[in-house]
Amino acid sequence: MPVIEKRRHIRINMVTPLEVKIYSGNKLMGEEKGRTLNISQGGALIEVPFPIDKGQQVAMTISLGEEFAYISGRVIHRREGQSSTYQAGIEFLSIDETGKKLLAQYIQIFMNGKKEPAL
Repeated sequence: MPVIEKRRHIRINMVTPLEVKIYSGNKLMGEEKGRTLNISQGGALIEVPFPIDKGQQVAMTISLGEEFAYISGRVIHRREGQSSTYQAGIEFLSIDETGKKLLAQYIQIFMNGKKEPAL
């Protein structure tokens, strides 16, 4: 039986640094550095050194070359990673306009087989 892809966006394996802020309502609960493991225009799988609960709101700053995408999102799933790390699937709720353009550019470049765009 064929596998049905539920995602609306193409997801690529891309490891890049990020900073994530965890919120409970409007209250900042923590801030830490991590990295993406894969990313699309609708979400990302991230790896961080602390557990994030399903449903938590996050604000992320993702490094894309010399520039940054500012993204707010929500944890839709999580699991324990390797070496005291945790992985969380993040659904993007909003992305700044510059970030949207950069992310689309990175995804297109990776799909064409290059490592990263010349910015």
